[in-house]
Amino acid sequence: MGSTIAKSITSGILAAKGDSKPTLKISRKGIPDFNGNQDTWTKWKTSALNTFIAGGYKEILECYVHSEAHETDNEVVYTLLAGATIDGTARHVVAKNDSTKDGNMAWQELCYLFDGESRLLTTAKRLREKLQTTCLYAMSNSDRYLDSFLEMHCDLESHGGHMSEPEAIGLFLDNTHDPDYYSWKTAIKLHKLSLDEHVLQFHERADDINATRTNRKRLRQHIHGLAGKRVTASPDSDSETETTAPKKVCRQKVRRNGVKEIKLTEKGLVSIPAKEWYDDLDEAECDYIQAYNAKVKHNESTIDLTPPTKLKLVRRNGAKVATKPIEDEKKGEDKSSDSETKETTLKTDRKKIRFNLKARNVKN
Repeated sequence: MGSTIAKSITSGILAAKGDSKPTLKISRKGIPDFNGNQDTWTKWKTSALNTFIAGGYKEILECYVHSEAHETDNEVVYTLLAGATIDGTARHVVAKNDSTKDGNMAWQELCYLFDGESRLLTTAKRLREKLQTTCLYAMSNSDRYLDSFLEMHCDLESHGGHMSEPEAIGLFLDNTHDPDYYSWKTAIKLHKLSLDEHVLQFHERADDINATRTNRKRLRQHIHGLAGKRVTASPDSDSETETTAPKKVCRQKVRRNGVKEIKLTEKGLVSIPAKEWYDDLDEAECDYIQAYNAKVKHNESTIDLTPPTKLKLVRRNGAKVATKPIEDEKKGEDKSSDSETKETTLKTDRKKIRFNLKARNVKN
């Protein structure tokens, strides 16, 4: 709720009363909304009180006589409280003063309800239990842990839940479960320091640990970046080396109109990343691609394969794809070889028959 809203509320009240007396303004940030939850009461009360004080409404909240003497400012405070609690469960507390528009009384009743004795006991018990479960684990935010612990400890003290300083220090150290702080905990327990001194020492240790973790992270990123490059010898000199980035993985296009286009490699094979293989293709498309690659690798024809309707193979320039049945050529080669073998067998079968007949002189 900004300053323009407060200004319009004030001007509306003054116009209704016919009074032109100037009034104070709240800050630009305004009054935050309050949901009526006991857990958020302390934080909301602090924020609202600081906003009212910055706007000059402190005496309206604290002094009944002053609020009676400054009716316009008192109505402004009531209007702001009513707007902040309108969506929460504490709306009925402020609504009691709807007829009188008494901001001082509405604020006092809110404080009496949420800061009463019965609420103080239950809130202190709840804060103590929550404080015991607030811990610092490995790789968690140390600043957030410290802020949460100290804030709840302060709330516990303000609600009458007394916790001695040695108990608070022991709980603060015992709830630090990050292994990087174990040596620090062992060393600091030997010194008798106050809670504030423990907090200062914790800040110094946390800064060193965070700096070390940051340097380790940068080193890992640097090593990972070097591992992603390969080193090749320079053609100009034997001693110089140059780094070249690895080849980018060619991602296939997303399906358009339900059809997925896959570009073949230079050898005519289907190559697809593993993620797309498992996520984008169904069982029939996977079987077809496996059968297609098997035939191309064995130099067989792929004409007899029926491609799925939602899959389209796109050839590259110079792709070796079997488009003609090679079996006929093989058959032709087999026929020619058979004819050659037959001719050789015929030649071997045609033996020359020679009759060793010599001329004889027949005596009559």
